[in-house]
Amino acid sequence: MSISEQQRNDRRNFIGSSDVAAILGMDPYGRNQRDVYWSKVGEVDRDATSTSMEAGNLFESTLVDWAARKIGATRVVKDKTVLSLEIPILGANLDALVLDGDRPVSCIEAKWVTAFNPEFQSWGKSETQEIPHSVSVQVMHQMFCGQLDFCDVVSAVAGDLRLYRIPRDEESIQAIAHYCRAWWDKHVARGVEPDGDPPRLDTVKYIKRVMGESRAIDPCLIESYELAKERELEAKKEKDAAYANILAAMGTASVAEYGDSKKVYSLIESFRSSLDGQSLMREMPDVYERYMKESKFKTLRKVHRR
Repeated sequence: MSISEQQRNDRRNFIGSSDVAAILGMDPYGRNQRDVYWSKVGEVDRDATSTSMEAGNLFESTLVDWAARKIGATRVVKDKTVLSLEIPILGANLDALVLDGDRPVSCIEAKWVTAFNPEFQSWGKSETQEIPHSVSVQVMHQMFCGQLDFCDVVSAVAGDLRLYRIPRDEESIQAIAHYCRAWWDKHVARGVEPDGDPPRLDTVKYIKRVMGESRAIDPCLIESYELAKERELEAKKEKDAAYANILAAMGTASVAEYGDSKKVYSLIESFRSSLDGQSLMREMPDVYERYMKESKFKTLRKVHRR
């Protein structure tokens, strides 16, 4: 669900439930330990909320309401951040905290799952405990941080509403918590980047940088990058040539038959609308100025030394 800017900044100070799967090598979207490391030590220069994330947050808030009604919860606090009393560098932004009187007893975790989700097939039937491993470690972490007895996971799997009650597993919880604490002490606290696969580009390209500051790096990294760019350019030339050959062979036809009994290649006409910014700026400058949004980004290029 949606978190505030303050919550987003606070995440740098603790291992959150969404970090745990990446630290344990279970993240379905490919986040790894180096991604988590840089999310803690590198200040990010971007708005981390995308349109798709906002849509998911909106749907998940509705799922929390549905789950609360199903389980008969009368006291529910949405978007609650909890920190572990035992290990303060472990925390969680809960979709919802469920209370019995004044005592927190459980949480609700909401998931909007489309058919494109890499763990789509891992969601079992409702009223079971068959949830993806990455979600399982996430809710165990939440239960540890909030000292909770169980977590109700609600998911809309391609529109099918499902509810799973996941009980507290003390052995798993303690193993996850102490591994994460040791990882934090070894890497984040000491400023030592983990080994392993490279972080995702989306993680490191938005790190705030000191413009003009230089640092010596391994020349092999530059060599590998330049070779990859050359291969990419050659692959594009080869692809464009193959595409041109297909179009030439099709003549005036819009469909290419190539011996496949089930499929053909077809030219599909598409339309795209675009805003005429120059005309808008000339005819309605006030409107243009009000809604104009400037994007700032950095591009890595080889340049001459100054």
